[in-house]
Amino acid sequence: MLFRRILAALLVIIFVVTSVTAFVAFAFSNTFLNVEFYRKELREPGYEFLVGATVKGIKNSDTSIGEYFNETDLRREIEDVFTMNIYDQIMDKFVSDMERLDDDPTKPLTLRLGIFRESLLTLANNLSYKIYENTRICLPEEEPEEKNGLPTCRPEDASFSQVAAPITRSFEKDIYAAVPEQIQFDLNSAIGDKNFILANVFSLFGTVKTIFYASLLLLLALISLVIYKPFTAIMSAQGIGFGLSGLIGLILGYILTMFGSLTKLGEINADMTINQMAFIENEHFVKLISNIFAFFGKEIMKGAAIFLAMGVLLLLVRLYLKRK
Repeated sequence: MLFRRILAALLVIIFVVTSVTAFVAFAFSNTFLNVEFYRKELREPGYEFLVGATVKGIKNSDTSIGEYFNETDLRREIEDVFTMNIYDQIMDKFVSDMERLDDDPTKPLTLRLGIFRESLLTLANNLSYKIYENTRICLPEEEPEEKNGLPTCRPEDASFSQVAAPITRSFEKDIYAAVPEQIQFDLNSAIGDKNFILANVFSLFGTVKTIFYASLLLLLALISLVIYKPFTAIMSAQGIGFGLSGLIGLILGYILTMFGSLTKLGEINADMTINQMAFIENEHFVKLISNIFAFFGKEIMKGAAIFLAMGVLLLLVRLYLKRK
């Protein structure tokens, strides 16, 4: 009898560990492997990241734009030309790449920013016009000079195109230097064990979920067989297993939702260029990752809450039957 109890307790512990691992696996499936996650939950955080990273990239680069405009001005101007609809087009292409991973999991994921860069051409023209408006008219016999790539004054009879054309071209170069054409995530880059690549996660995850389902059902069956009787003891053991795994899952999910001190994601792609890394390594990237962890933690808590409720229900039923 003692051996049965010890074995049942061991199986309950294994059930708890397997359940918590399953919460994490299913949360991963419902976030990173779910295309709707990128279209819905990450829509606003992703847009904020792209705008914020661009503002910071322009300000941190030694450019005439950064000298003339502050971050608030740049953010307002970028949001005027880079609408949420344009962002949706970028994400639609990214999601299309993800949907093709089932057919070819080794193909790199690419975040194409070409549409974004094209919309910023309008930004360059708008900024040039603001500079033209705010550039004072030269005094009589005063010759305009260049300071930080911008004219110190403009002739009274000079048209907008004459003054702004060189500025616009300069701004376009600055913007193209600050924003990469694309950011590519190579799923074939080895992580940890050199024989394991990230692409394997996408190709094997369907099998992993099936294994978790089968393992949990098998553990429940084994707990029932080991205890055998009375039936209330089976309900008690399973209720404790469900309850503990749910409680631990809720704590883990809560910790992840509060996890806002991440400083860098690490080497996602060994082939990522320095320009791309400079674009994403800033506080806006940290904020985006914090949002992702918050969504991830909430998904863990959803599964954990169901298990906790199941555990409480089993224990209450067991208590009711015991009293009868």
